[in-house]
Order: sequence, then structure tokens, then C-alpha cells
Amino acid sequence: MGYSVGGNIQANKNTLLKYGPPSVTANGTINMEGQPYGSFYLYQFAGIFQSADEITKAPKQQFNPQPGYMRFKDEDGNNTIDANDRVVVPGIYPKFDYSFNASASWKNFDITVFLYGSYGQKQLVNGWGIQPFDQGSAPTTDWLNAWTPANHSTTMPLLYLTTGSGPIMPAAISAPCLPITSKMLLSCVSRMCNWAIICRRSWPNMCQ
Repeated sequence: MGYSVGGNIQANKNTLLKYGPPSVTANGTINMEGQPYGSFYLYQFAGIFQSADEITKAPKQQFNPQPGYMRFKDEDGNNTIDANDRVVVPGIYPKFDYSFNASASWKNFDITVFLYGSYGQKQLVNGWGIQPFDQGSAPTTDWLNAWTPANHSTTMPLLYLTTGSGPIMPAAISAPCLPITSKMLLSCVSRMCNWAIICRRSWPNMCQ
């Protein structure tokens, strides 16, 4: 019996050295010198409004908040949340990529397996998967902890609709929409049998 194993890993890092004026895209990314290319450019999540008094004392948001709505951080300190409060968030590319391969053989049979994956990439989740009803069915189990007058959640806002009637939450892109993802995929599994050798050993007259 024979076998072999192998693999590799690489670290990824990029910095935009020379570009010109910063360029902000419509999908929430920015190209800016000194930052990773295509970094996210987002508002910073600052919790959930718990009361009308808290809303009154907070910086003015871009929408008309109610208790249970998300609130955002006033980065520039002018007591108003606007486009200048967005911050650069790296992570659009994985921190690491890796692969692994293994093979084994025994008599006239062999098998080969190849896997590859990545770690540390942030994915922008907006709409389906983050809005409670965008998937066309009941909300995900995350919303069992949604804010209510009896459950003052600090991580999940109240249930809302993005269109039609009901408490509408603005579709603001923010840090909670950036889960860190990792993946490992099975790219290939191959099995082979040397039928020619088996044929010659078992039926030598038929294989000539």
C-alpha cells in the first residue's frame, strides 16, 4: 500500500498605494489610498434604542427612530448621523487560503481527494438573510430574540417590514451585516481501478 499527502497555505494582504481621490461605490465599498482595495465603508452599529428618552438624547439619526430601532455611531462628533460617519472596514478578501490533497493506492485500486478553503473573509449580508421577511417565509430563528416592549434586546431590533405597512426599518448597511465567513470545499474525489491488470490476471486469454 502507498500513500501521499500534501497541502499549502497562503496569507493575503493588499494595500492601495496610489489611486487618487477616494472613490465610494453604490454597494458600500471604498477605494482609498493606504487602505485595502475594495474595503467596506459602513455605518457603525451602536446598539438598539430602548426608550424614547434615549432617542431624544442620542445624535440625530438619518431616519425617525422608535424604541427597538437600530442606532448608529456618531463618528465625527457633530451630533448628527450622516455619510461622514461611515468608517473603513477591511475584510472583503480572505485572510488565508489553503488546500489539502491526499492519495492512497492498494493493489490495483487508488483514490485521490482534494480540498480547498479560505478563512477570515467578511461577507456583506443585506436583504435576504438579514431582513426578517425578505426570504418570502417566516423570519429566521435569530428573530426569536427580537426587541419587544417586554424583551429589550440589545442585539436584534424589533420585527419590521421593508415595504408596505408596519414599522419600517431603514435598509442601512452596517457592521452587523458583515459576518466573518470561512469555507472548506471538497473539490474532487477520484477512484480508479486498473482493470487491464485484473483482466490479464483473471482472464489471460481474453485480454490478449
